[in-house]
Amino acid sequence: MGRNTGSDAAAVKERSVIQPRRRTVSAPSEADSWAAGAEVKLPEGLEQLEAVHPPAEFDEFDSDGNPILEGLSPFTRSEGMRYATAILENAGVKKGDVVGLIINADDPEQCDAANMIIDAGYRSGVHVELTVPGHVGEEHMQALLESDATFIQLSSFTPPDAEPVEIDEATAWEQEALVAGSVSATSDEDGLAAWNAYSQAKNANEVRWSISMWPTRAWAKSVYPELEPDEAFRQLGKDIRYLARCSDEDDENTWREHIAALKRRADFLNGMQVEKLEISGGGTELEVDIARGADFLPCEWETKRGSTVCVNVPTEEIFTTPDPKKARGRIQATKPLVWIDPLTRESQVIEGVWARIEDGEIVEVGCKDPAQRELLDRIFTAELGTNRLGELGLVGQESRVVELGRTFNNTIIDENAGLHFGFGNSFDSITGGEGNRGKAHYDVSCGNDETVIYAVGKDGRREKIMERGRWLI
Repeated sequence: MGRNTGSDAAAVKERSVIQPRRRTVSAPSEADSWAAGAEVKLPEGLEQLEAVHPPAEFDEFDSDGNPILEGLSPFTRSEGMRYATAILENAGVKKGDVVGLIINADDPEQCDAANMIIDAGYRSGVHVELTVPGHVGEEHMQALLESDATFIQLSSFTPPDAEPVEIDEATAWEQEALVAGSVSATSDEDGLAAWNAYSQAKNANEVRWSISMWPTRAWAKSVYPELEPDEAFRQLGKDIRYLARCSDEDDENTWREHIAALKRRADFLNGMQVEKLEISGGGTELEVDIARGADFLPCEWETKRGSTVCVNVPTEEIFTTPDPKKARGRIQATKPLVWIDPLTRESQVIEGVWARIEDGEIVEVGCKDPAQRELLDRIFTAELGTNRLGELGLVGQESRVVELGRTFNNTIIDENAGLHFGFGNSFDSITGGEGNRGKAHYDVSCGNDETVIYAVGKDGRREKIMERGRWLI
C-alpha cells in the first residue's frame, strides 16, 4: 500500500504518483461464498452520495453509434460522472465535506479530470478544490487540515518515451486558469511548509487521504500495445471503472460488499492473534513475524479524528505491520517494480526483482536486467530505511486485477494482483504495533497462483489461509 517514491524535500514538486481482456478465472471457492456473506453496513457517519444538482441530459453516442467522450477522458458523460462520483464516495467523502484534489498540474488529462471531479462534487454537495504540491501555502493547508478535508490524489502511469498530450489553445487557457486559481503559496518555502504539514498529518493518521486512478492515452498504449490507440484508451477506461466497482455491471452496493468481505477476512486473522506467516510459492520462501500488537486491516479505517477513509481505489488487500527485524528467506517479484525518481519524476520499470532477507534486512538483491542493478542500490538502502519490511499485504487471486490479466505498471493496481511486501516506512500508526521507520516506501508484488500461506497464532495454532493464491478463509 504505497507509491514507490521517496519523501525528501524535492517531493514538494511531485506530480501525483503519477504513474501515467478480461480472462476467465476458476469458479468461486467456499471462502468466496463465506466472505460474500458479510453484512453490508456503511461506517457510522458515512452516507452514499446523492445528486444535489442533477446533471443535464447529454447524447452518449453519435449517429454512427460511436461513444461521445467527455473532454480528454475515455468516458462518456454518464460514465465519467459515475466514476468521478465513485472516486469521492469510495474514499469515504460525504455530503458537506471538503476535498483537496491532488493532480499533476503539468498533465492536461489530469487537469481535465479535475474539472469532472469538481463537477461531480458540486452535484453531490461536496466542495472540491485543487491542492497542488508547491502551489498551496501553509496557512491554507492548515485550514484544510482543521476542516478534516479529504485529500484525493490522482494516479496514472507515464512511460519514459511518452509523447506530450496535444490540446487546443482554448483548453490550454482554461487549464492554466484552473491551476493558477489554486495558488496560495507566497514562496517555495511556504509551499514546502504546507506539504510537510500535510505529510506529518498523514503519517500520524490525522487526515483522510486517498489515491485513485485516472486513465491517460500514453498509459493505455503501454497496457494495450496491440490495440489501436482509441480502442486501447477506451479499454483502459473500462478497466479502471471495473476495478473501482462502478462499471455497467456493478450496482451501488458492490463497493461496500467488497470492503465488507475484506473486513471479514481481517477479523478472522485478528481473532487468531497471528504472530507469524509462512509464505511460499512463485519463487518466494519467507517466514515473517508480525509486529506485536499489530492488526490486519483492509485499506479502509478510521483516522484519529474519527473519520472513515479508504486510501486506495482500487483495493483488494488486507495489510499489516511486520516486525522489521524478524523476517528470513527470499522473495521473488511477479510484477514489475515501478520506481519514480524523486528528483526527476521519471519512471523506471524494473522486471524480476528478487531479494534475500536475513534478520529482517535485505542482504542481497537483484533483477532481470543487470543494467538496472545499480538502481536497486538506490532504492533499497539503510539511509532511506527501505532495506527492511514496513508492510505486508495479502491479496487473493479472486482479485479483479488478476481477472483482467494485465500488468498496469502502476503500483496501486499491480500490488492488488497478489501478495506484496512494502519496504521502508510502516503504517503502524494505523495498524498498531511498532514497525519500521523510513523516508520512503517501495512495494514489491510477489503473489500468483502458486502462493501458499500458513498463519501461526499466539496459541501455536497453524492454519493454511491461502492455497494456489486463493483465500481459504
